[in-house]
Amino acid sequence: MVGQPLELFAIVLGIAITAVGSPFQASVGIGLALLVVPLLAMIDQSFIPERMLLASVNLTVMTAYRVRKAIDVAALFSSLRRFERRALEPPLSTAA
Repeated sequence: MVGQPLELFAIVLGIAITAVGSPFQASVGIGLALLVVPLLAMIDQSFIPERMLLASVNLTVMTAYRVRKAIDVAALFSSLRRFERRALEPPLSTAA
């Protein structure tokens, strides 16, 4: 389990489950979170969350590359600038 080395069978099974869930995630958007993560958690708790986050980032980058011509770059940078401004603003005071 957690903290111990993974067995080869658990690694291969985890890769197979992720490979089956990835096309669902790429096409529908709900493959990894709803299908893959619960199954991986049943195999070994150490599969989640770090390994799934890395797989999700990888899948997102590959999907963005596949549809790169459809990405509205101006809107993307506009939303990133708004996100940056909000992230750098001081938090609102909750004192009455």
